[in-house]
Amino acid sequence: MNDDNHASGALDEPAAVFGYRLVSLARHWRRFVDLRLAEAGLSDATWIPLMHLYRSGDGISQKELASRAGLDKSTLVRLIDLLVEKSLLERRVDAEDRRARRIYLTALGRAQVETINALLQRTENEALGNLDREALVQMLNYFETIETRLNQALETTTR
Repeated sequence: MNDDNHASGALDEPAAVFGYRLVSLARHWRRFVDLRLAEAGLSDATWIPLMHLYRSGDGISQKELASRAGLDKSTLVRLIDLLVEKSLLERRVDAEDRRARRIYLTALGRAQVETINALLQRTENEALGNLDREALVQMLNYFETIETRLNQALETTTR
């Protein structure tokens, strides 16, 4: 990490550069994945909500989906409208609150998710190269620990 562009010391500490490197990596990862999926005709506007709905399970609210996908509700409503027009999603009345709608994948939406999953797997394998399974599991465990800690901190901060 020592170079002429920064003073040595605090910046040499892994914890001091971790967040910066993680954010930088996340941007590169997202750009790489978006590029590979775009080559197959998929935009982030379509694949991200589909994958979050698939991984969350059918029948979540638009508000829940917006939160999980990191989108504001008005943007998500437009995306859902588009995905409904393409017969990939459907809205159903919430049995407990008739004013609310739940979001479900259609059969065509599930088929699209299978295609996306296959593309994501190839893309992620390309990006991860020869990292072994144990290293990946350990990284995922670290991510989980950090995410749990951040969620707890955010909960107490936003109360």
